[in-house]
Order: sequence, then C-alpha cells, then structure tokens
Amino acid sequence: MSEKAHDPFERWLLLRIFSILQFDDFAAGRLGVFNVLSRAGSLQPGRELEERGDNHGAAKGVGVPNLNADESLALGQDGAVERSSVNPLAAHLGENLRDSDSEASDLESQVQTRQGDSLRRWLIVGITTSIMGLIFGFAFAKSRVYEPHVIRAQFLFEKWIMLKMFLAAAGTSAAVFAVAAIVAPAKFEAARLDWDSSRCGRGPRSAALGGMILGSGMAIAGACPGMVLPQVGAGVTNSGFTLLGGIIGAFAYGLLEPLMAPLLRRYSGPSGKFAYVDEYVPLSFSQCSALLALGCGLVVFLLEYLVPWQSELSLPLEDDCSLQTFFKCYAWPPSVGGALIGSLQIPVFAVVGTFLGSSTSYQTTCSSWVLLLSDSISRYFTYAKRFARPTVDTHWQLFYVCMAILGAFLTEYASGLLGKVPGVPIGYGFCGGFLMVWGSRMGAGCTSGHGLSGMAVMMLHSFLAVPFMFGAGIAVAFIARAVDPSFYPGPAIQL
Repeated sequence: MSEKAHDPFERWLLLRIFSILQFDDFAAGRLGVFNVLSRAGSLQPGRELEERGDNHGAAKGVGVPNLNADESLALGQDGAVERSSVNPLAAHLGENLRDSDSEASDLESQVQTRQGDSLRRWLIVGITTSIMGLIFGFAFAKSRVYEPHVIRAQFLFEKWIMLKMFLAAAGTSAAVFAVAAIVAPAKFEAARLDWDSSRCGRGPRSAALGGMILGSGMAIAGACPGMVLPQVGAGVTNSGFTLLGGIIGAFAYGLLEPLMAPLLRRYSGPSGKFAYVDEYVPLSFSQCSALLALGCGLVVFLLEYLVPWQSELSLPLEDDCSLQTFFKCYAWPPSVGGALIGSLQIPVFAVVGTFLGSSTSYQTTCSSWVLLLSDSISRYFTYAKRFARPTVDTHWQLFYVCMAILGAFLTEYASGLLGKVPGVPIGYGFCGGFLMVWGSRMGAGCTSGHGLSGMAVMMLHSFLAVPFMFGAGIAVAFIARAVDPSFYPGPAIQL
C-alpha cells in the first residue's frame, strides 16, 4: 500500500467507512466499497472493477482474485489486492491500520456491531420484500396476466393483456427512476452500476441469446420466471412442474457454468465502455427515462382504446366494475396491475438498494450443494458459490417470490377462482420452465430484470435482450400452434 495509507486522516476515513457499511456487503466485495476505497487512495490508481455473474453479483476487479463466499479481499503491503480467508475487516485493515493492540480490539468490536446490524437489516428487508411479494401476486391475479393461455395469446397476437401490463409496469418503473435519480442521485447511480450486466462478462450476443431462450420458454410454458409463482399460488394446473423445470434449469446452469464461462467470454461480444442509453444521446438520464415512461403510457392508452380490457377476459364481469365495486371484481385493467408492480421499485430501491428482479431466486434456491464440496473442487464453481451462502443482496428475492404465491392464493380464493385456471401439459410446463430460467441466467436478467428494471435504467443490454425475448416467443408460439393445434387456445376456465 502507498505511504498515504498510513496518514491519520485516511485511517480515520477507512474506519468510518467500515462503521457505516453493512458487514456482509463488505465481505461479499461490493462494488461500492471498492469505489470508495479507490477514491480514498487505498487501491492502486487505474484499477477498475467490474461485476461478474448476473445483475446482483459481487464485484471483481482487473487483477483482483475471484472472491469466494467464505473469503474476502485484502490489501497487501505493496498495495496489491489479495485473497484472504480470515476476518474480512481485520484482513483488509490488518497490516496497515492495526498499529496497536487497542486498535485491533476496536476493529473486532466493530465487526461484532456490524453483525448485529446485519440481523436488523435481514428483518427490515424481509418484512419489506414480503409485503412487496403479496402486492406482486395480487397484481398478477387481478390483471389475469398469469393465465397461461393469456401469455400464449400475446405471442400469437390474439390478446393484448400481457403487453398492456408489461408496458405499464415498465413505464411506471421508468417514472420512478426518473425521480429517484433527482432525489437520491448518489444512491441511484450506485444501484445502477451494480445492475449493469455489461460488466459481468456477458456481451451483447449472450444477452440476445439468453433473451431468445427465455422467450422460447415463456411461449412453451405460458409463463415467465416471476409469473410462475402466482400461477402456483392460484392453483394453475401443472404449474408446479413449470416451477420444478425452472429450479432444475438454475441448478444445471450453476453446475455447467464453469464449462460455459470461457465460451461466453470469447463469443458473447464486447461489453464496451458505455452501458447506458443516456451516455449515447445528449439527454440526461431523467429525461431519457421520462420519455420512456411517456412512450409506454401512450402505447398502453392506444391499445386500451383499440382493444378494451373487458373484451379480452376469459369470463365476463358480473357488473361494470365501477369505482364502488372495483375491489370486488375478479379482474382489473392490466394497466392498473402493471402500475402496481412498477411502483414496487420504490420500496426495493429505498430499502434494499436495488431494482426488481425474480430469476435470481431460482439460483439461490439450488446453489447450496456447492458447500458440500471440498475447497479444491468448489473453487471451480465460483458462480454457484456466490449464491450458496445467504446474504441480503442475493436472497431478498426469496421473501418476495414466496409471498407472491400467498398473494395470488388469497386473491383467487376471494374471487372463487382458486384452482380453476387450466395450465399447460406437464411436458410443456417442465421444458418451458427449464428454458426460461436457463435463458435468464445466460442473459443476466429475466422479464422483470431486463424488461422492467433494465430498460427503465436505460441499460443497453436490456434494450437488446427484450426484443429478442419477444421475437423468439412469437416465432415459437406460431410454430408450436402449427405443429400442435391444441397449443392454443387450450381448455377454458372450469367454474
């Protein structure tokens, strides 16, 4: 480390940084920590950091060793970043800040304090994301977009419920971020950098290919990674097999990722310096996101004018769903459901410091197996190890998606439609679920991660992945209907 690291001011600054940052965030090597340290002069000049993995991964740097779940990064005497398996805080500060026994004791007490804070953060995030999940499941059930034939109908241009809800959610997300970038610019920019998939070793080709695989699975299963959970809660026939296919797809990806990683790095295309639309146009981020929100709103309004939502429902409404009886209606306008889901960006950004996504939950569900391996073997499965140990940043989605099941269950139970929506055959559901999650892992984002959050933060990879996702879904749907006449419309709701 440079001589500057021994200055009293910098030592005080580093201590203050670690006193306010979450302990488990530092242990995971968060991007924001190293940005602050580099600006403070603790890292060698010019050492850039990049994300690896999916949108929520831990940071890794040029010349910085891969960080395992039970390890941390330490700064050596010469300023190089080294791997360490000891206490993360002491490892980082040890040789440079621990000039006396009393200072070492202070550092250890701070570590214990941060562990206590971590428990509080788990509680706060768990409650917040659980409430979000209930709203998520409620919105999907009320909008009726979770019905498998509705998804297939969208790809066949027979119904427009899905697109109305998708654009409403994307537009609302963009509007939320336009305000967030003004109200909390530093926090928003840190979250946006953390979401940037162009720094995860996946270039434009992998984003496009992943989107195509994801879209194909959506058409086959009549679902998307986040939508499967409300389907399970609503009792959609065979939806459990779709969920099982997604979990196995995530397991297979984590198992085979060491073999695919070199290919992705070689053939996925350049990630490029610029990752955002607003870095290519003479507009600020807030202006770009406001335009996206306006565009999405206009398209939703046009679609609703041409195809009223009541005309697309599987069952007729018992009344006109006026304001007085609105909450009793079994179906709501998809634009309202989309706006509800888009508004969930507010709590997830404010409390968790990230954006909406759902496919990471599949990876965290089936990555603990790597902890059973010896260190000599598990070191090859760096991708799976990142999701093996519970951290708030990788596991918050579990609260979210599990409560989405309950939200849809309660909504459909109250509507009298629990278990009455037909699903797809078991083979379609399982294969489609597998492809959906595999594609989202390869493309570093799912329908929510790319479609709602990625585009709303102006990420170029998302604007590439989403058209390929819809394009592949359309192609597969038309081919499948030509080969199998029962592909659409399929069985009707059984009352």
